[in-house]
Amino acid sequence: MFTTDDPVLATDLFVASTQGEAAAWFKANHSRYHAPLFVLITGYAPEPCHAAIIRPYARNRKIHFLFGNDDTGALCDLKLAAWIRNKPIKISYLENHYLVNFENKKYAFDRLSLNALEKASGYNFRIRTHKTNQLP
Repeated sequence: MFTTDDPVLATDLFVASTQGEAAAWFKANHSRYHAPLFVLITGYAPEPCHAAIIRPYARNRKIHFLFGNDDTGALCDLKLAAWIRNKPIKISYLENHYLVNFENKKYAFDRLSLNALEKASGYNFRIRTHKTNQLP
């Protein structure tokens, strides 16, 4: 496995919060990936500019998110996935529930996740999520 600075050469695009989290995940999963990979580090607050980097290459590549298995990681998953797919999203928290406004519909979740939004809305983001604080 090796990484590239050029997403054109990569078969898979990985997005992680920190370089340390990405390195730890790849150490545990290195045998799964043998082609050139592109890794983007966003910090704990991805921005629309990160989606703009990924969007032109997303159509022909597998996208993987390596964010934590907590509320912050779920927020990163949802926001970045929506931005990559050019879908408006608004997330708020009220009385122990997450309220998600997605494609002009409102959803309420006790536990926030990209998978939960996909199931509730019927929209498939075609993005794989791997949680960095779980063993493979």
